Amino acid sequence: MATPCASIAPLLDNKTLDNHRSNELPQICEEFVLFSARRCLSSLRRLANETRTALRCPHDLVGRLSRHRFRAEFLLLPRILYPLPATPVMKTHIRSSLICLGAICLICSQAVLLAAEEAKIVFISGTPSHGPMTHEHRAGNILLAKALNAADLSLNAVVLPENGYPKDPSVLEGAATVVVFCTGHRGHLLNAHLEKFDALMKKGTGVVMIHWATEAVAGKPGDKFLEWMGGFCDLNWSVNPHWKANFKTFPEHPIANGVQPFSLNDEWYYHMRFVKDMVGVTPILSDLPGPETLKRSDGARSGNPDVRRAVAAGESQHVAWAYQRPDGKGRGFGFTGAHNHVSWQDDNFRKVVLNAILWTAQVEVPKKGVPSATPTDQEIRENLDDKRRK
Repeated sequence: MATPCASIAPLLDNKTLDNHRSNELPQICEEFVLFSARRCLSSLRRLANETRTALRCPHDLVGRLSRHRFRAEFLLLPRILYPLPATPVMKTHIRSSLICLGAICLICSQAVLLAAEEAKIVFISGTPSHGPMTHEHRAGNILLAKALNAADLSLNAVVLPENGYPKDPSVLEGAATVVVFCTGHRGHLLNAHLEKFDALMKKGTGVVMIHWATEAVAGKPGDKFLEWMGGFCDLNWSVNPHWKANFKTFPEHPIANGVQPFSLNDEWYYHMRFVKDMVGVTPILSDLPGPETLKRSDGARSGNPDVRRAVAAGESQHVAWAYQRPDGKGRGFGFTGAHNHVSWQDDNFRKVVLNAILWTAQVEVPKKGVPSATPTDQEIRENLDDKRRK
């Protein structure tokens, strides 16, 4: 079937129009409007994704938008209509066509702007690990995504339906930031996808790693974690005790917006491996652990001479940190808490992570932080992984 543009094209070569072709024009105009609408709408999603990416990397804005080609057949309309006889009937059809096209353009332009402004946040959940109500990757992600979508901040938080790295990586396209909550070290879901994920990070996409997801294998994985978020939990350097941390002071940083002093018992990993001189790193949650946190013998995660010296010297330990990558494009955030699923019921604990997700997505964090309702006891037990032995 010929497109409306194919039907209209012959008119451009004729200065005079016979009655037959003039009679066909109303139908052609109607088909043309529908055709243009379909073209505009089909371009909408691609343009929104390009615009979102470009806004995160302003230096590439012109290049990205110029590479996006529009189907602008409606620009031909004045050339088509100009030679037509100005009869009342023709004027009516022409006016209707122009009104329809104007409405289409207005709606599409507004939709593009709204879609471009709506930051896409993707949550990746690891496979089940540990016992019930601990390391609840999917349930924790769902709680966070639900809070973000309810905050009325032009966000689109999506928890991927499958556990592990997405089989279809295209779901990560256009993401402003990616939140990863999973098993760490050799079981980390990113180990087999470092190159693909690194390419995403180099585009300026943010990343948030929660709890065990902060632990990487030394070598290439650890080096990439340093590039993406400025630090990681490193075996035989970091430790993973359960202890009650007291967070009394916070830096002047958007992630700390609205956060009040709080104290919480969790498995707070500490003595992280950070980039040299901590360039680009801003500690968000810090405290000096007590000596009881190192009562275990030395081991891969229990203790080592370096961490013992640091604690004995009174060095405050950072359990949550923000990282601005040196290229200026992307941001990362590491958070070592969340072993206990009930920790998400602490309003300040939850606010820190919600604020960090916005910050890594390069979305302005509200002055009082991201608002969210405290999960009820019923809500905290929803979407738990089935951890029964099979």
